[in-house]
Amino acid sequence: MKIDTDILGRLLKYGVPGALQFSLDIFAFTFFILIVGRMGTIPLAATNIVISISSLAFMPALGFSFGMSSLTGQALGRGKPQEARAAAWSGIHILIIYTLSLGTLFVFTPEFIIEMFMDADEMGANYESILQMGSILLKIVAIYILLDVFYMIFAAVLKGAGDTRFLLTAISISSLFCMLIPLFVGINYLGMGIYTAWACVVFFIGTLCLLVSLRYRGGKWEQMLVIEK
Repeated sequence: MKIDTDILGRLLKYGVPGALQFSLDIFAFTFFILIVGRMGTIPLAATNIVISISSLAFMPALGFSFGMSSLTGQALGRGKPQEARAAAWSGIHILIIYTLSLGTLFVFTPEFIIEMFMDADEMGANYESILQMGSILLKIVAIYILLDVFYMIFAAVLKGAGDTRFLLTAISISSLFCMLIPLFVGINYLGMGIYTAWACVVFFIGTLCLLVSLRYRGGKWEQMLVIEK
């Protein structure tokens, strides 16, 4: 089978920035866990538990974002960007209901949720401290998951349109200046605590949400086509 160099070039053009964006996202949170580890065993254990919970909670939203990218590509291919906008807001409404339900559980029953991921025998004397800290962190997660809804849907629309370079730029800037540098300087030189460190995560996601939302509202993605007619 002959290789279509045009299609291959487009795959690299849109795929490489998307892959780098995903890698940066993973790197940012891996760095976050590593830097929190310098605070001690209890903050690290609480952070790992809460990130595990939030990762599971995000799976349905991730599935919606994949579907949104597909719908966007199809809508733009038909020359009907308004269908992509309608699908985006439908997805946001559904995910807001989902995240508000989750957030309610995280705020009012954090201990119950955290304890499902804890082993009293393994954690020993640190059990209560980890439980208390994890419960507070889970309430912080309840704040940023709502921001993440808008980011994931709008980012999915931009991905479906092929605006992957912007997404790479947005996550590079926001992760570096809103989370990585503040965390490194704050924890190593300013005595930053665990709750302030998690506030940096909220700031990072909030900034990312703002950048992607502005790009979406700008409408440049509506004129994009991954495969031109």
